Amino acid sequence: MKALKFKLYQDLVCYRKPMSFKAGETYPLPPPSTINGFLHNALGATEYIPMTYSIQGTYTSMANNLQRLYKFGGVRKDKGKTRNYWAVIGNTAINHGVYYVNLLVNVSLIIHVKASDEILSRLMEALLGPVEYLSLGRREDLVRIDEVSLVALKEKEDSRNGILLKYPAYIPKQYALENDLHGINFRLNSYYEIVDDFKKWDTVEMVYVESGKIYSKALVDSHGDAVFWHK
Repeated sequence: MKALKFKLYQDLVCYRKPMSFKAGETYPLPPPSTINGFLHNALGATEYIPMTYSIQGTYTSMANNLQRLYKFGGVRKDKGKTRNYWAVIGNTAINHGVYYVNLLVNVSLIIHVKASDEILSRLMEALLGPVEYLSLGRREDLVRIDEVSLVALKEKEDSRNGILLKYPAYIPKQYALENDLHGINFRLNSYYEIVDDFKKWDTVEMVYVESGKIYSKALVDSHGDAVFWHK
């Protein structure tokens, strides 16, 4: 089995949790939906391309930043008067305010992608020679591509000594339960379909597990890095 492996670096980034409102909270690693959007954008894709991801990586610290947030909607009124915290332009109301955004500092990611040979070839070309600058997370969260390569994958088992998890990773919940791996449980967005003009998200249950954990069996690449497919 082959996979495309690439290493990325970002100095400051927010992989924002969609349900965070009082502050822009970030996931510790980009969710599958973020990787999905990143790769489709790199390919210039206009339709969904089936791909599967393994996501792991590190960061050195966290910081906070202030950001102005604007929300657009219909005119909000109270007894015939527009609320004073809404600016009105024409018939559109704009709610704005300042809130904190969590940022990860010095992020290094290792991503594996499983797809058809044609897609992997196109991805390698797109990542090594992008037509414009690439970002992962927010539009301003620029990416440095440090390495792109095709790697062979194989099953590795060591029930006696165990296998060391080199980097924090998203691990499928069922695999984590079977190997007694503990961490932070997340239900992460994977991809969406448009149903009745609304996005319907497909989600996956993953566990964010810190490095240093031991497990007995895993899929590894030719460099000895573990691979945990998100689905």
